Amino acid sequence: METILKKYAQFGGANPETASLAHLLEYHRILSPLDGKPFSETMLLGIGGGIGGGYFLFEFGKQANVYIGSRHLWQNPKQYLEQLCLRLGVPYAFTETAGAKAAAKNLKDAIASGHPPITWVDLANLPYAFLPKSLSGMVYHFIVVYGLDEEKNLAYLADRAPAGLTVTLEQLANARSRISSNKNRLLTVEKPKKKIDLKAAILSGIRACLDELNNAKISNFGLPAIAKWGDLVNNPKDKKGWPQVFAEADGYFYSALRWSFAYIETYQTPGAAFRGMYADFLDQAAPITGLSVLTDAAASYRALAEEWHSLADAFLPASSPPLQSLRDLVMRRHTLFAEQGAGPQIQETAESIEASLKEIAANPPLTANDRSALFSDLQQRIRKIHQGEIEASALLSRAVT
Repeated sequence: METILKKYAQFGGANPETASLAHLLEYHRILSPLDGKPFSETMLLGIGGGIGGGYFLFEFGKQANVYIGSRHLWQNPKQYLEQLCLRLGVPYAFTETAGAKAAAKNLKDAIASGHPPITWVDLANLPYAFLPKSLSGMVYHFIVVYGLDEEKNLAYLADRAPAGLTVTLEQLANARSRISSNKNRLLTVEKPKKKIDLKAAILSGIRACLDELNNAKISNFGLPAIAKWGDLVNNPKDKKGWPQVFAEADGYFYSALRWSFAYIETYQTPGAAFRGMYADFLDQAAPITGLSVLTDAAASYRALAEEWHSLADAFLPASSPPLQSLRDLVMRRHTLFAEQGAGPQIQETAESIEASLKEIAANPPLTANDRSALFSDLQQRIRKIHQGEIEASALLSRAVT
């Protein structure tokens, strides 16, 4: 049996959550009251709470992994999407189940009713991503499923690619169930009965952004997380400091450098830790809200975007040809998928990334002195960003209080 929504034509995007919701709103003709056009992903980012901060370092035996968060509620995408819908006044529904049969039925029913759902998946279990098996169960991702064909054993997906992608029904089921906390979750939306109050939604989103940045309950979130990161990246006395955690220049150290770059530039982000995209939102929000000071805040965040870009590059510095090459490969893979979707070039690039990481681990390109200098440089950059974030947040706060 085939159930494919023929009129579905929404693809691409930067952040999988905001892009997927933008796709659903456009599909259901839920348009901006400002101009009657589809909501941009930039506008949804800001209404959803915009930017955030996060720093975690996880250790398992000799293994150490770093995670950097930079979007509002990056740690809770369900709440993020829920709050975004509430601010817009868009009715929404989540379905969750631990059972495979119920999960398949929920998906089939949603599409049959004309509601392509945002679908929680593990990207490492989708074949077009060409990610190593070692990442299985670790790569949270979000797609829209707009069709199922049981005879051909295919599911039709919308991702960051410019056109639709297909996987087998079994592959989709595995990707949905691989991360148990995802609960095979789906999100569908309906047309609102009332006109969307865009100004109120924007102001609510900005206030939520400021609250998370400045009132974090623990130091791993908000602006305190950036300060914490800036201290630990070059703190040889703290057991969680990078000089101690990465005392050996092994594969985990270089993996931490690679992922620090990715979290800022390529993994679920438009780059620059969302700061450039948020600056664009503030510029758009200024005339809608009548708050011209938002353009000043936008200028501050646009300057911060450049600092975040520079910081990302510093993790894989041009002074080390192997690390520069790795950086280029990671960016190439990211760009190829956005421009072409799945294909042999992406597979080749993914294989080159893994080969590069193995070579780097076997022949570490940074000496002890190099690493010490790197830690010092990173600390200076992160601390400069932290100060800039404090100043930009203060300016933004004055605009809405």
